[in-house]
Amino acid sequence: MATPTVRIFQNCRKITYKILDAIIEYVKMAYQGLHGFVFDDRGNALEDATIEVAEINKPVHTDVNGDFWRPLLAGDYQVTASMLGYQSAFVEVRIFFDF
Repeated sequence: MATPTVRIFQNCRKITYKILDAIIEYVKMAYQGLHGFVFDDRGNALEDATIEVAEINKPVHTDVNGDFWRPLLAGDYQVTASMLGYQSAFVEVRIFFDF
């Protein structure tokens, strides 16, 4: 398998801008997904609640503020939030690609 080669051209702004534009678009895509918070019925944040997406076998967990982030591509997903001692919450979500 061949090793990729990266060529850097000084004083060639068109190429630099094209590469920069591509990097910016890639970073935008990295922030696409599902973001939310998990709280109890009194409004207290639930730390370490599990967020599972049915189509993906890699759960994420909430932080101390009940905050979670799950990168996802555009599409429809079934999401469950659960924590020991609480009833699980289920929601269907649609992620749009809006850049």
